[in-house]
Amino acid sequence: MSSRLQKVFASLLCLCIAAAIIQISNSTVQAQSDNSTITGFVKDQTGSVISNAKVVVKNEARAFERTALTNSEGYYVVSNLPPGIYSISVEASGFKTYIVTGRKLDPNLTTRLEISLEPGQLTETVTIEASAVGIQTESATVGKLVETKQVE
Repeated sequence: MSSRLQKVFASLLCLCIAAAIIQISNSTVQAQSDNSTITGFVKDQTGSVISNAKVVVKNEARAFERTALTNSEGYYVVSNLPPGIYSISVEASGFKTYIVTGRKLDPNLTTRLEISLEPGQLTETVTIEASAVGIQTESATVGKLVETKQVE
């Protein structure tokens, strides 16, 4: 091989290695997240799914809110939620508004919240205050939020 061809080959090899390193580092960085997700189904008391129900997730300590609509199977997903304490409200035409408060979301865990709406008017509200820590059944991931006061 000529000297010039060897230099071109060496340059291409270096370029490929650099591209591979960048790709690996980007995928690693994107995979790391402290955010949480809430998923579940919205159904009525008979177990029938409710589509197009409005699900609103609010951080109780900050002015942070995310909204989602249930799909045709009554399923919803609210993602990219920073860890913290949240209230979740669900509204659907012909049903009472459902509100759960004090729901703790830990980092990088998916929380499943099944919601059963009662027939009634939107002006009527069913409020549930979260007390027990829910068991995460979406994956085998284990996580726990360690707060600053626990470390000190």
